Amino acid sequence: AMAALPDLGTQYRTPDGVSPSMSYAVEFATTGTYYVWLRLYASDNNSKLIHVGLDGSSSRTQARGMHTAVQNAWTWTSTRLGGGSGSAVLDVATAGEHTINVWMGDDGAYVDKVVLTTDPGFVPTGYGPPESPRSGGAFHAMGIDTASALALPDEFALEGNYPNPFGSATTIRFAVPEEAQARLVVYDMLGRHLVTLADGEVAPGRYEVRWDASDQPTGIYLVRLTAGSFVATQRIALVR
Repeated sequence: AMAALPDLGTQYRTPDGVSPSMSYAVEFATTGTYYVWLRLYASDNNSKLIHVGLDGSSSRTQARGMHTAVQNAWTWTSTRLGGGSGSAVLDVATAGEHTINVWMGDDGAYVDKVVLTTDPGFVPTGYGPPESPRSGGAFHAMGIDTASALALPDEFALEGNYPNPFGSATTIRFAVPEEAQARLVVYDMLGRHLVTLADGEVAPGRYEVRWDASDQPTGIYLVRLTAGSFVATQRIALVR
């Protein structure tokens, strides 16, 4: 996965060699238009941009400035800034090996998977399709996934946080085996609501949500996940 940290509010509107980056060698069996999807996490509206390019070049008319309007949750997006209908694409002119480049548009953003598909109607969910052997077919998927990570969960779970104890921020994990309304909330030990980290309908899959607790004192906090009829609460420790 790639994370542009620390989050200082820096924006990389063009891939200028300063932004963190990842590159993938991909063997394309066919030419044509490939639709680009990212699994992206943004903690706020200033941490939402990713640039995707082909062979070291980023085009304003294709997959540059991909972004999400969803905050504090992993989401799939194919939307690009100023793109009319918004679909991000890469035009592959020749078959054979090409390089897919992923650059940060905003520091503070996270991305852990990229999917290229020739099917304009395909929409990934959860962790998306398994990583492609990069030898043709309807899509190429690139990421850090393993077979165990890709398996959809078979039960609801609040899977803990890392690091724990933590100094200022931590990532909380949860799993849903079916489409559900999921709400993830942090309380103090007196039961007072501090922050809602996620609240909305989610697809089956595993999710990670980051909590920045830099404005909170040392202590024990309660994280509660409500998803459908499932409710679970765990303690997490903030230590400075």
